[in-house]
Amino acid sequence: DKELWGRRPSMKPLISAKNRKARLAYAKKYKDIEPDEWNHVFESDWTKINLVGSDGVKYVRRPKGKRNCHRYTVKTIKHGGGSIMLWVAEGVGPLVRVDGKVNSEDYREVLENHMIPFSRRTFHGNWIFMQDNDPKHGSPHVARSLKLMRNWFRRTRIRVLDHPPQSPDLNPIEHLWGELKRRDKGKKFRNKDEAWEFYRTEWNNNNQLLQSLSHERLWRSWLPQCLAVCVL
Repeated sequence: DKELWGRRPSMKPLISAKNRKARLAYAKKYKDIEPDEWNHVFESDWTKINLVGSDGVKYVRRPKGKRNCHRYTVKTIKHGGGSIMLWVAEGVGPLVRVDGKVNSEDYREVLENHMIPFSRRTFHGNWIFMQDNDPKHGSPHVARSLKLMRNWFRRTRIRVLDHPPQSPDLNPIEHLWGELKRRDKGKKFRNKDEAWEFYRTEWNNNNQLLQSLSHERLWRSWLPQCLAVCVL
């Protein structure tokens, strides 16, 4: 067929028929909700900041036979150079730092010391908390989530927004992380404190700009993304 071309297929997780059905039901459940109806949703999200490089694949353009030429190599540091994890609420809330990997105890402390106080200042009446399906987050909608956090949500009576199984990251705060990370392009941090100071300063100084990206604009971008990943 002249209309068909040989192409490398895109890579996607293998999704069972049961989970595909659940993802489709999720998309249908939320597809008609207007952006302003999401005002009672409390979004939160994590991102990883590497001191050197990134976790992604990098590409270079180089002449033949120059594979090991220093101009075309990516410099690495033993043990990766370290990293910090940043957490934020609502896109305009507090920026919180945790060094290294985050466990369920770290997460509980962040919610107790930052999320709950901020929610009390921000929301009046009913609201629902948005996080991803990471087991250590303890979502009551995830069967394999850790008991520590499941009990914490039950005890604090905080409702958690459901996510489809094998869920991609649908959190609209991802757009804010993208904007923030574009500002460190080309910067090299000597240590974790220097990285934290940069991101904290950027967050505080540009809160108004970041806020302009949130709420209605972010939720309008969320809907087509949700439908695309949940239906396919």
